[in-house]
Amino acid sequence: MLRAMDLKAPSKTEDLLQYGSIAARMLKEIAEATGVPCLKTIAGLTTLIIQTVQTVRYNKDECIRMTERTYWLICAIINICKNFEAELPPDMMRNIEQLQNTLQKLLSYVQSHVITAVTLAEMQEHASRRHQEVMDVLSSKQATLPSGTTLEDLRRSSRTLSLLPALPLIFSGRDKEQQEIITIMQNNTTARIVVLGPGGIGKTSLTLSVLHDHNIVDIFGTRRYFISCDAAITMDEPALIVLDNFENPWEITEHRSKVEDFLALLANISHLSIVLTMRGVERPGKIQWTRPFLALLEPLTDDAAEEIFRDIADINEDNLDLMELLKLTENLPLAVTLMAHLAESETCTNILSRWKHENTSLLSDGVDRISSLEKSIYMSISSPRMKNTPDALELLSLLAFLPDGISEATLLHMKLPFDNVSKCRFILVSTSLAYVDGRGRVKALTPIREYTRTYHPLRNESLQCLNAHVNQILDVWTANYEYPSQNQIDAISNELRNIYSILDYDLQTAQDYSDSKFQTVKTAISLFRFMDQIGIGSIDFLLSVSFIIKQLGNQKLLQGQILYHLDNMSRRYITSRDAEKDLQDAYNCFENLCALNEQAEDPIKAINIARKAVTMMTHGSLAIHVQCKAFAVLSFALLKSGYDNDALHLLKEPEVLSRAIGSLKCELICIGICVRAYTRLGKFEEARRIADPQMQRNFEKLESIAEQPSCYRVGHAHLLSWNRSQIYFENGDLKNAALQCLQSLGTISQWQPDEDMPQRLNLLGDIYLQQQEQDHAMNIYVLSLVIAHKLQFKLYILQAIRGIRDVFLSLGEINTSISLFETALEGFTEMDIHRGRGECMIRLGDIAHLRRELGKARNLWTDAIPLLKKSEQGNEVIKCENRLQMLEM
Repeated sequence: MLRAMDLKAPSKTEDLLQYGSIAARMLKEIAEATGVPCLKTIAGLTTLIIQTVQTVRYNKDECIRMTERTYWLICAIINICKNFEAELPPDMMRNIEQLQNTLQKLLSYVQSHVITAVTLAEMQEHASRRHQEVMDVLSSKQATLPSGTTLEDLRRSSRTLSLLPALPLIFSGRDKEQQEIITIMQNNTTARIVVLGPGGIGKTSLTLSVLHDHNIVDIFGTRRYFISCDAAITMDEPALIVLDNFENPWEITEHRSKVEDFLALLANISHLSIVLTMRGVERPGKIQWTRPFLALLEPLTDDAAEEIFRDIADINEDNLDLMELLKLTENLPLAVTLMAHLAESETCTNILSRWKHENTSLLSDGVDRISSLEKSIYMSISSPRMKNTPDALELLSLLAFLPDGISEATLLHMKLPFDNVSKCRFILVSTSLAYVDGRGRVKALTPIREYTRTYHPLRNESLQCLNAHVNQILDVWTANYEYPSQNQIDAISNELRNIYSILDYDLQTAQDYSDSKFQTVKTAISLFRFMDQIGIGSIDFLLSVSFIIKQLGNQKLLQGQILYHLDNMSRRYITSRDAEKDLQDAYNCFENLCALNEQAEDPIKAINIARKAVTMMTHGSLAIHVQCKAFAVLSFALLKSGYDNDALHLLKEPEVLSRAIGSLKCELICIGICVRAYTRLGKFEEARRIADPQMQRNFEKLESIAEQPSCYRVGHAHLLSWNRSQIYFENGDLKNAALQCLQSLGTISQWQPDEDMPQRLNLLGDIYLQQQEQDHAMNIYVLSLVIAHKLQFKLYILQAIRGIRDVFLSLGEINTSISLFETALEGFTEMDIHRGRGECMIRLGDIAHLRRELGKARNLWTDAIPLLKKSEQGNEVIKCENRLQMLEM
């Protein structure tokens, strides 16, 4: 045996490596003499570090310094063992075991700085040496163990577990896979299992959890090994070996056959159970793997990812930013773990802010694959299969822009600047850098996409192909501005997040928006129009690119279009933007250009816009389909302002034009406005004549068009029910009015979820109130008030207040009713809505009459009559005149 005095301070690198090897051998001899496996493992790790550091090609000085420190620690352990005749104290053993864990990390670090791969011969040499060492441990005589310790005691001792990496203390979301592997091994102690999946998916943690499970311990005892291509077995007892990251030797094409031969030799050893972990989706050949195969590991469930995060970081239950952080990880276990460790010292809000600038580098402070997300991804991208097919990396760079993935058919149709698209797709999937979802679309996880966009930018030729693809699928409007077909809606919906990603990149990186005649901006506006009309999409994206408005200079039309859609979407969804200002700015842009087809439905500006539209029609400066759209929008604005006759007059021309150019959409809108106007004027026969035959006929035409989207057909179905409900109500048929109104509310949720709902709710409240169902009426009016307030529709707000006051009046709450009536009257007066003012005056007159304030009642009813006449409410005028006659009696 070598003596401790033989060890001396090294003078240079060669001496360090030589003396280090001597010290490692001496520690090994001590371990064999004392029977303590922990020391033998440390000796083996030290030997591997010394052998590996000789092949390091970069950061060599740092690796040498770490090796020198290891040498001195080994010397210290040798001296400790020399001074203790009996068994080492427990606290000292714990410190030595911690050193073992440190050496394992150091070995990983040193190996990460080796450029040349370990050859098969070296692998076999290491395997033979490890085999013999473990055999020596298992066959040691009882006499060589510490006094009073038996071989069985050693097997049961926790110190025997020092041969394995530690059990993951935080482990969630893999119960199913863990139990599946355990069950296989319980049924077959010579199972052959491969755990497949991408880097960072948790293959190593899963296998370690299995190795430490009590069921597996009961079967294999101390014969459980976690090594790289190493094996140690006995001839009469079952043993379990885990070969972690086996793709490293297997992916080298020229070595693959020999590696599989070596694996087959291991598989031929009786009583040996083998578990491999590999990146990718392929299993090595030349071995019969136990069936059923273990499924490819997938990302964790949301609940499991959140559980892991909370186990690591102390996060409040109501932290709103936590879910946003987990979305960035896409439930990749490594990313979740690293993100949670960040949250131990930083707030979630700060981490989100840092991610915008640092991306995956935020999770990459470690030195090996288990402490650095970027290094884990780098290992996959640097695999031999990827290097042998360079275009696969370009395809991955393209997928980095496509969070929704893409079908193979679309990839082939895009005419990318490389030919072997299908092969590249296969390589990405086989290395688990990408996966195929249930719809057959190939995707990459968020961390992989972010890393690729940072370190492997897409070439310009491929980016142009993506832009052409977006332009093509957004070209969904006909010359008449009809709605897209259902097929076109589906096509855009499938690509929506991809479109956001591509347009956002183009707009953020563009130096000159005038390139290609503002094509990128026009494409974005086409998307905004689609989102606005169909009612799907993300308001966040629209808000995120609103910065381009100022950068468009004097392009008033483009500016106005963006502002117009910002106003519409901000009214539909509550945002931080000033919707009124967006509307005014859009109006100013369009007024400069006389682009009336883009004007918003603003009642205050309706008259001026209508006059300007008539002038433009006279001079023929608007195309026919633009005229139709403009006048339909403007007439509806007049209708909402209470100018029913003006709305009808304005609609005559566009209704004829709509029929002439075959625009069913515009014709149906015109008919709907006419029906509403006639109903409000009390001209029920005219309303019925238009609503039933004409609208039903056009609706049937629409149904016969197979390509029209379902939302388009449903949208016009609600118009038919809504118009009929108004007619029934004015005629006193409350039962049918309620049925038709409820039907229109049932379909509106699929059409325009908010914009038309308040007026329908107000009508339903009126129906309930006339049926003496005050509680139902009050609930409906309050709901209408909430929605109208959210949409900032003042007219609908006042109508809801009018309904609430009517309920209070019917319940005898006179003072509350007066207050609400006066509030509504003030609002209707400010908006110059004659009908609303007249109705308020009638109700206030009724209250004054109940209070025997006859003079006040007479004045209110008298003032209401001219307002009702102006709004052509003939029936209400007659009722008001009857009230005045009653006073004279």
